[in-house]
Amino acid sequence: ITITPVTCTGVSELFKNFDIKIFPNPNTGKFVLQLDWTNAITNFNIKIVDVIGKEIYNQPISKSITELDLSNQSKGIYFVKIFNLNGQLSVQKIIVQ
Repeated sequence: ITITPVTCTGVSELFKNFDIKIFPNPNTGKFVLQLDWTNAITNFNIKIVDVIGKEIYNQPISKSITELDLSNQSKGIYFVKIFNLNGQLSVQKIIVQ
């Protein structure tokens, strides 16, 4: 058996031209997603899932600042997944209190 090492690219490497901020965190379900990019890619898709992987939000965005509202969801931990057109991914954890 031959084992080939796998090189994993970290999120910080994939999104090295992006600055992603989510605030406030923790929050009451209402929060702001701010994307600052240094290149021409301005189209993103945001997917939010709960801790068991159930998708509760999936929308494209092209604005640098987006207000999101999860106040109708249960309190807990959620994951904000941000994709760009190249398929690059960043995952941010948020806490709804």
